[in-house]
Amino acid sequence: MWYNFNDSRVIEADFFDLAEMFGGGKVKSSNAYMLMYRLFSPNEPVSEDHIPLEIRNQVIEFNDRQQVIV
Repeated sequence: MWYNFNDSRVIEADFFDLAEMFGGGKVKSSNAYMLMYRLFSPNEPVSEDHIPLEIRNQVIEFNDRQQVIV
């Protein structure tokens, strides 16, 4: 289940809302970022394995591009 959180309200999102949030093929200011929360037990350490490989790779690529710019 997905939710749309903005500055004033939280609503459940359906497939069409998700498509629009992710640009629907177009980049807009309304889809500038996505924030995800995941609940973990306080006794369970969070490791890199908890982060999906696709997301880890995107972060690595982003960080590599930033180092080139600096």
